[in-house]
Amino acid sequence: MQPTENTLGSKTWLAAKLTVLWFLLGILSLGLLIGPATAAFYKIMFHVNHTDRIPQKPVHQYFRSIKHTLKDGILVFILAVALFALIYYLYTLATSTWQYVLVYFIGFEALIVTLYTFPILALFKANNIFIHIKTAFLLANLHAFSSLLLVFMIGVMVLASFLYSPITLIFLILPYLFGSATVFHRVLSFYIKT
Repeated sequence: MQPTENTLGSKTWLAAKLTVLWFLLGILSLGLLIGPATAAFYKIMFHVNHTDRIPQKPVHQYFRSIKHTLKDGILVFILAVALFALIYYLYTLATSTWQYVLVYFIGFEALIVTLYTFPILALFKANNIFIHIKTAFLLANLHAFSSLLLVFMIGVMVLASFLYSPITLIFLILPYLFGSATVFHRVLSFYIKT
């Protein structure tokens, strides 16, 4: 049986199934598998966007991709949590305007680098995790408009969860992951040989 055609409906249905898996893995692993699950999501969605074909067994490929990015994905996730904890600590210590500006700038850079690291981890091979992080830093700053769009999407999710209910965040994960996968495909497709 051949892979199915890539229509907006079939792509959205695939993203919904993968998002449910992503959410369940995040909860069942107490957050530890969020990194590898995110990388696997972006790998499958990049393949779908790039080839215009939906794989025959996307769930099997999703778990296989998690297995391939397990160690590096967990390490990146732990580094990101530690970095954001440090940034929050610096924020609590800030007393002047320039210190707040510096902490916000560092926080913004850390956020966009973290966002770019997972798709780069899924799509590119490297011997060292810091090569992925360096590549993410360069691409996140080189494609500043895409980075701002991703941060805006996260801001909308957080704002909606504050305005309505924290449960709103759960329902906004699918549109965010679907939209960010599209943004990353547009950015990273320039660097993928076909």
